[in-house]
Amino acid sequence: MFRIKFPVIREGVSVSYKNFQKEITGLEEAKRTGFIRITVGNSRYYLFLDNGFSVGAGVESDVGRRLESPSAVMEDLERSLKMEKGVMDAYEVHPELVHQLLGYFAAKPVSDDLPGELLKLPELIKRLQTASFTGFIWGQGKSEVVIFLSFGEISGIFVDGKAATIAQASEAIRECKVSVQNTERALDAESAIFSREMRVRSLEETYSKVYQLVHKAHSGAEGFELVIREAMMLHSSDCPLLNPFLGLLDLRGGRLRIDPGIDPDELVAPFYKALYAGAKAYLSDDPATLREVLSTISERANEAGVILR
Repeated sequence: MFRIKFPVIREGVSVSYKNFQKEITGLEEAKRTGFIRITVGNSRYYLFLDNGFSVGAGVESDVGRRLESPSAVMEDLERSLKMEKGVMDAYEVHPELVHQLLGYFAAKPVSDDLPGELLKLPELIKRLQTASFTGFIWGQGKSEVVIFLSFGEISGIFVDGKAATIAQASEAIRECKVSVQNTERALDAESAIFSREMRVRSLEETYSKVYQLVHKAHSGAEGFELVIREAMMLHSSDCPLLNPFLGLLDLRGGRLRIDPGIDPDELVAPFYKALYAGAKAYLSDDPATLREVLSTISERANEAGVILR
């Protein structure tokens, strides 16, 4: 990752699989904009936040880097932290740069290993601006120079971690090897990941809300989850993904966990139908709670384009 010196939110916090989620949730609830880095062994896990909302994630190690969904990184983190503790750092970043930094994890080199002493930086920037380029110029050597562009507009210039001018960057880049990397592909991938995360989150939030309504009315909802699993089993003939024995969906303690490999589009309608049927069966002797629960499920289902009867 770039060695840019962003304002510190948290630094050097020891985390384990027992407390890392709480630490992250605290930053989300504080509506922070920036990124969280958790280092475990030789791997560095990044979660990017925009006003407290997870907008993407990435993993970096000695062998490379890759763009991931926040849910996939959280699962990887939990597995890694069960084997050894990690260290968490969190930094504040201007909203314009959050997505540029995220693009680092899926950037595609356009030009690589250019000699900085022969590079006319202002001319290179002008050509990239004319092409409405989205990505970054990265010089590494005696100094580190990073210049971010978004659709041809400069969104940040840094020399050795500090904000700089084009003139300062031109001077420093002379003793660097320079690469130009395109992040448009990363932004497309980020958009797809974000869209999936939103659909998954909607299902998870719906189940959690329904569970809480049942729990409040009945001082417990353990039996409710058993009934929902039975309903999922009955509906698995139409959608095998619902089969509880496959372990792709997990209901436990009011939380729904969806396997990262599942396309939520295949799951939305069957899951809402199973949840609706299970709620009707479990709450048949409690009309008031039943109406409230079915209304909640139907409202969320309608938002997803699913009509329940």
